[in-house]
Amino acid sequence: MARATLHAYNKNADNYLKKFGDFEPYREKIELFSQKYIPKHAKVLDLGCGPGVNARLIRERVPTCSVTGVDVSQKMIALARQLAPEGDFIVEDIRQFMPDRLFDVVIASFCIVHLTDQETAALLSTLSKGMAENGYLYLSFMEGDGEGLERTSFSTEHIYFNYYQTNRIHRLLAQNLFEVQEVLTEDYVEQDGSITQDTFMFAVKVNN
Repeated sequence: MARATLHAYNKNADNYLKKFGDFEPYREKIELFSQKYIPKHAKVLDLGCGPGVNARLIRERVPTCSVTGVDVSQKMIALARQLAPEGDFIVEDIRQFMPDRLFDVVIASFCIVHLTDQETAALLSTLSKGMAENGYLYLSFMEGDGEGLERTSFSTEHIYFNYYQTNRIHRLLAQNLFEVQEVLTEDYVEQDGSITQDTFMFAVKVNN
């Protein structure tokens, strides 16, 4: 993650939580995934966990699971520890994070949007090695082309965003032994009134 992006998230973590703390389209997707794909007592890894919104929702739906959250923003991790105190939260760059155990479930909610194509490919390779067989992956991103610095509804500072094509993510997942189970889409209305398509993929880690 670029230094400018990290600065923006640290500075605007509270604004981010106000914007997305109970954002219905995202909450519905996490609740659906939790209901269908997170078993009791699952070990869940939440990459780019932000202020802990997803960790809290997952624990509410599956209270017997454990959640480990990883985020490079110290401010986001501080908020996560308040919002989901049952979780284990770590300040670390997800590009360098190496799981020390096999996780049953991985949440990667809009974290690859801050990575380059090469970094995303490397991350999915790492996740494949760090997931239990028949484990489930929640992956969300913005559909489109291109990359660059943008301002957002919660930050006047620039944040790096990268857009992806669904078919390319399908190929990357297949290369790393993930089989897509469901693909959901949702229109997101930008500040200028334009529409960005958010894509949500639920995938399972299959045999070698």
